[in-house]
Amino acid sequence: MQRSKKYTISWRDALHGFITAFLSASLTGVIDSLSVGALPDLAHIKTHALIGLSAGVGYLLKKFITNSDGKFTPEQKKSLL
Repeated sequence: MQRSKKYTISWRDALHGFITAFLSASLTGVIDSLSVGALPDLAHIKTHALIGLSAGVGYLLKKFITNSDGKFTPEQKKSLL
């Protein structure tokens, strides 16, 4: 499987970020609707959209600053010794 290099985001990463955003907004909306017992109004929909956007951006930021192994540490050059 081809993974993105550090400080780059591939289309696959963007798609995963979109899916993360959609799922987090949808599930938050469902949980909120079940706990309140009514359909969400426009204010709740805006809140859930912001939650989804935050989750998607957080995922993309994590993918942007990690290397291909998923580690935050900077890549170290191997010594010849």
